[in-house]
Amino acid sequence: SEDGITVTGSGTATAPPDVVRIILAAESTESTMQSALDTATAGVTAMRTALADAGIADADLRSTEASLWSGQSQPDGALRHTARFGLEATVRSVADAGRVVTGALKAAGETGRMNGMSFAHSDPSSLQAQAREKAVDAARGKAAQLAALTGRALGEVREVAEGPVGAG
Repeated sequence: SEDGITVTGSGTATAPPDVVRIILAAESTESTMQSALDTATAGVTAMRTALADAGIADADLRSTEASLWSGQSQPDGALRHTARFGLEATVRSVADAGRVVTGALKAAGETGRMNGMSFAHSDPSSLQAQAREKAVDAARGKAAQLAALTGRALGEVREVAEGPVGAG
């Protein structure tokens, strides 16, 4: 029989974040391309060293961008070159994130830039499993109520489909 009840269920699970992802960059604007590249390279290298000294593992560091562009400065109209190298670090102690960011930016000096910071879960799989359980329970509850309201017996589950999983 094609008769049945179709319901959807949703579930969420939360927990305090256990990692912080920081996005940093070293940027330099100079009169020559080479000097801009050299200065930005020195800045990002100093950041990497400071992050390593703060206990950030190599596996928790990744390059995010490398760019070089030129433009005329105001008011003298001289051609200036800007080099930028990005770096993302995963800090595995939320409490240490501020100290780690400050140390990296201080090491980079005037080239240091902070582009963002986000809190996350290093392994969201247990939260996803909890959310799925809650979604199935919610769907089952809706189906049971609708079956009772319409005078039908609740049958077996015919299909389960999972939609997009959010990051909490």
